[in-house]
Amino acid sequence: MIEMQQALGLAMSRWGIIEGALSLIFGQSIKARDGAAASAAFAAIHSYEVQIDVTQAALLMTYRDHPDVKEKWTKFRKRLRNLRPKRNKLAHGQIIQESVGSNPTTTRFIPFYHFHHHHGTDAFEKWELADIQKLANDFRELGKEMQTYRNQSDCRASEATKTSLARSRTRSSCGPGANWLECSVPSDSNPLSIRTIRARSTISGVISTSLSLA
Repeated sequence: MIEMQQALGLAMSRWGIIEGALSLIFGQSIKARDGAAASAAFAAIHSYEVQIDVTQAALLMTYRDHPDVKEKWTKFRKRLRNLRPKRNKLAHGQIIQESVGSNPTTTRFIPFYHFHHHHGTDAFEKWELADIQKLANDFRELGKEMQTYRNQSDCRASEATKTSLARSRTRSSCGPGANWLECSVPSDSNPLSIRTIRARSTISGVISTSLSLA
């Protein structure tokens, strides 16, 4: 009984690592300046499927020029969706001890749904200690891989930002338009320092401009 309880607690704890890694990948994919705010917003999404979908939408856009990053994420997404139902069964079940006649007592874990709907049938699902231990190992492996992936993607994001800044130095991102127009370009002296240019323009040309340094 104690071993089963320990295995169950370990598995649920390791799933928490997966959720934490997914939250960090989301924050990184939206290029959040405040990681805590990004995590809070992510946690406010109660649907697990929506959490995965919004992460994918942001990630595919941010890393659109990095097919290897997108390909790896696609594999993670599949594993996340395959393991989630098993995690839910762990979260909604009970540990029971069975003893038939003179046979030794057997400890098993039974998901509540199967206990109430399939008891006494061939579909009655019972998990042994080894089954839960395997899930705990699967959760740990996925969590560690996602953490490594997040760190590697972070480096790619930094490279993409530098490339974007370098490109903006060689072309104008501001043009004529109606009312006020605002754009940001790198400072000539420091590529990481951003100049914000605001210009009021008409069809005939620019009337006035203002410049601020970040």
